[in-house]
Amino acid sequence: MTRDQPKSAWLTYDLGNPASALLSSQDAQYDWNGGWQMTLGRQIFDCYALEVTYWGLAPQDSYGSVRDPGDMLATPLDMGALMAGGVLIGNLFDGAREHRVARRNEFHNVEVNFLRVPTRSCGARIDWLVGFRYFRFDEDFLFSSVDAGVEFGTTPLAEGYYEIAVDNDLYGMQLGARANWDFCRFGFHASPKFGVYGNRISHRSQLYRGDGATAFDIRSDKTETSLMAELELGVHYRFGNRWRLFSTYRALAITRIATADDQIPPFLEDAAGIADIDASASMILHGFAFGAELTY
Repeated sequence: MTRDQPKSAWLTYDLGNPASALLSSQDAQYDWNGGWQMTLGRQIFDCYALEVTYWGLAPQDSYGSVRDPGDMLATPLDMGALMAGGVLIGNLFDGAREHRVARRNEFHNVEVNFLRVPTRSCGARIDWLVGFRYFRFDEDFLFSSVDAGVEFGTTPLAEGYYEIAVDNDLYGMQLGARANWDFCRFGFHASPKFGVYGNRISHRSQLYRGDGATAFDIRSDKTETSLMAELELGVHYRFGNRWRLFSTYRALAITRIATADDQIPPFLEDAAGIADIDASASMILHGFAFGAELTY
């Protein structure tokens, strides 16, 4: 699966050309990434069943960098008079040799659904479901710099780091349906779902030097109301009495979440602004799933 790209934050320009845009947060883009899914279900009444589903994506790391042996890199991020270890930490980001940006995204999804048991027959049918859903989206962002005449990993006192971590934990009820069009062994399926969720957001922003000296370490929490809509479209093939192969395209649209890029303020001296979590972002996560289903 993959996600739409986050909002671009300008991070680096050339001191000799202040209008240049050499590095942005989008240079560490989220690409396609694999994961896993498991569903277990049990019939509990004549026409109904309880089903538990987990799917998640492996953590993905992405990177971008720009380097100038002439030590002319600078950042438009305003660090003002912030100090780390008794020195202006902004000096580690201006007149720098190299800037780097890194990002890590992680997704997890758990659902417990009460649904009508599908009928094994040819033709079309629609089954309704209601359930509980937990969805977690974590994002870590790191902008780093090494001062003039120095290389990363050699002199910690010459390295500066600006790090942002946000965790979105969404809990709520969902409604949905499953439509199947079967031609005995071969068929198509679709499943729309929609829910309103409480989103518990945790945030941490840090600005520090390579030796651990900190200019700030700000933590905050916030609860928002988020909406999530999902659509699955796929094909399946039944072989034998109990097995089915399937291929599905899944798309999720989520509103009112916090992303790392949206937490970058105009002025890094604005501690109150940094602590005030911006949860105005939306995201689309989409991709393909392939698997097998056993009825027992």
